[in-house]
Amino acid sequence: SLAQVHGTTPAALFVLLPRPTQALAGSEDPQAIEARLTGMGIGAKTLADFAGQEAIPLDEAVRRLAVAGIPARGDETLKQLAERHGTRPIEIAKMLLVSGYTLDKGP
Repeated sequence: SLAQVHGTTPAALFVLLPRPTQALAGSEDPQAIEARLTGMGIGAKTLADFAGQEAIPLDEAVRRLAVAGIPARGDETLKQLAERHGTRPIEIAKMLLVSGYTLDKGP
């Protein structure tokens, strides 16, 4: 496979594929984000890395999380942010990518 020829994994190659810029941030529905990002290891990414991957300026990512009541720094991983707020990294990603998305605290 192409990945083997280059001494890497298919997932590592997938991350390198160009993605549409800015159009993703704020335009996807939560289910589409979950389908796109599940299994991609986003919990291990820092906020700065994830924001860069999704073409969101870091200061905007920090602002979006602050609006949702989640103070954050660029060097924190999505997993750290999620654990601190009793949720999953994918939920943090949704807050960054879907305008107005907030954590569902349940009944």
